[in-house]
Amino acid sequence: MQPNYYKHSGKFGALALPLGFGGGLVAAVLLGTIYGQAMARIPVVGKITFVIAALAGAGYGAIAAMLFRAGHGRSTAVGAIAATLASIVGHYMAWVAWLSVVLSRNGAEGPSMLDILVDPGAMFSTISRISEVGAWSVSGSAPSGTVLWLLWGLEALIVLGAGIGLGAGLASGGVYCEQCGTWCKEDEGRVHLNPAPKDAVKQHLEAQDFSVLNQIGPLSQPGPSLRLDLAYCEKCDKTHAVAVNALTPKSDGNGSDVELVLSYLHTSPDVSRWLRSIPKQA
Repeated sequence: MQPNYYKHSGKFGALALPLGFGGGLVAAVLLGTIYGQAMARIPVVGKITFVIAALAGAGYGAIAAMLFRAGHGRSTAVGAIAATLASIVGHYMAWVAWLSVVLSRNGAEGPSMLDILVDPGAMFSTISRISEVGAWSVSGSAPSGTVLWLLWGLEALIVLGAGIGLGAGLASGGVYCEQCGTWCKEDEGRVHLNPAPKDAVKQHLEAQDFSVLNQIGPLSQPGPSLRLDLAYCEKCDKTHAVAVNALTPKSDGNGSDVELVLSYLHTSPDVSRWLRSIPKQA
């Protein structure tokens, strides 16, 4: 028997593209403007500025991907493209907002954000001139030239990496019921079991032999475990899937390392109901 794993159909509803691309771009413009203006008011660059950059990038990609999913988009590729476009536009708007603040910082009448926005060539020339003298300080010095361009490049990599990575991850997630056209309810950590050989567990479940879970038994003591995540359609009760992860507590006591055993294997309504009947552990 071939294992029947869930995978996105690649289809999307009528609102997926307008929401994912249109809504994602509007959100990116707004968030990019806020991010750029905030960065222009931070005189010293440090770790916090790169954390802010990562958060801004994550926001661009996450919003676009979530809006795409809200429109019933079930295509990882299209969702990732929406997140990528939003991340690029958001970072461009951040530059526009940053320059608008920097150029008018001394009280002089500077160009408006619209002027900068519609003239990318002039914007790049202005950025190049700023790079010759520096824009802010790092460890008491003002980087300029190649060093400043490298810092700007690192910021761009962080922003785009966070946006595209998180956006693609969100676009690929979830289980969708094609029978009734709704996203399934996801119940992470519904069941915790004692540790067991991962390959053997995977082989049994792929053969739809869920009796092996009874043999493993509920988690009896703190330590390594198997975590079962469930996804099921509450509307028509026709789509059910289970994911299994192996958890190993970290040596410092701060959380657990998670290893995927299998990702959302389709199963029967009866198995899904049985798993949901097991008392949920904290």
